[in-house]
Amino acid sequence: MNSALKAALIAGLAAGLVMGFFHFFFTEPVIDRSIALEEAAPRGHEAAAVSRDVQKGMLVIGSSLYGLLVGTIFAIVFAILGRHLPGRWPDIKAAVLAGVLWWAIAFLPFLKY
Repeated sequence: MNSALKAALIAGLAAGLVMGFFHFFFTEPVIDRSIALEEAAPRGHEAAAVSRDVQKGMLVIGSSLYGLLVGTIFAIVFAILGRHLPGRWPDIKAAVLAGVLWWAIAFLPFLKY
């Protein structure tokens, strides 16, 4: 369990960092342009409770924490269900679990909505 938890935490942190930096470099400029267009409109706007710089910084930190949390949950589920999953090696079992979770959490709701 210890090595699986460690691997899941590292993978979750790496995925969270990739997600955070992706959004920081690719989606935040689009959001900044949208905010600039909105502020240029003739109607008034409310001041943000948190500055954009803080929001951008917390994007990477929050994504990293999210990745750690998802990695931890995955490790716990893998520890509980690992012996019941098909496959001979732990890598295959982890891939099967990841596929089942992706299907249940991401793909199936996408199909419904």
